[in-house]
Amino acid sequence: MSAIAAVILPSAAYASAADLHDCPDDYFCVWEEPNATGHFAKFQLGSSDLAKPINGHVFNDQVSYVWNRTTSVWCVYRDSGYSGGSLRISVEWQGPLGPRYSFDNVISSLRSCA
Repeated sequence: MSAIAAVILPSAAYASAADLHDCPDDYFCVWEEPNATGHFAKFQLGSSDLAKPINGHVFNDQVSYVWNRTTSVWCVYRDSGYSGGSLRISVEWQGPLGPRYSFDNVISSLRSCA
């Protein structure tokens, strides 16, 4: 099993017209648009490099909205490899990453902070 396959769980993770109801319990979900629409991906273990396509779509520097439906705080990072500036996403927090948090369209990796 490749390293990327071990950390990304893309089953039905990509949809062209996604909405909030596409994010299941126990997943960290991301959307391309600030209103939780557009391309969508869900994670349980995270991704060290969002430049690698997930079901044909690259999410690197394309994430505008997140929803943490897990029981852990998650961290999103400006750079791949879980580096660069980071933002902590509380359990059950959902919303746009900009302009308040200055993380709109800059995320390159993400994972549980725990």
